[in-house]
Amino acid sequence: MDKSWENYLLEEAQIVFKYLLKVGATKEDAEDVTQETIMKTIECLSQIQAKNLRAWLFKVALHRYYTLYNKNKRSASNGIVVTGTAESLKQLQDLPFIKASSLGVVVDKY
Repeated sequence: MDKSWENYLLEEAQIVFKYLLKVGATKEDAEDVTQETIMKTIECLSQIQAKNLRAWLFKVALHRYYTLYNKNKRSASNGIVVTGTAESLKQLQDLPFIKASSLGVVVDKY
């Protein structure tokens, strides 16, 4: 790959990265997805028409981000894990807007 092509891909990667941040990706997720997108682009370069490259990059990046987002959403806990002393947790559970059943409680011994 020549330097001009590498520079072009790096410029496009920065644009994709910024776009992922705008649609809600964390910095780390945007970095990972951008890297995966560039790797996929290099693998499939012979199949991509030059005039469609930017659209292809965005499509792959968004698809990978949504896949990651949905995977993280499914693996997220439904409850909230709260740590603290037994006394502080009891006070938290007594609040009217907190359902005790929704808390995954871990009590510190200290």
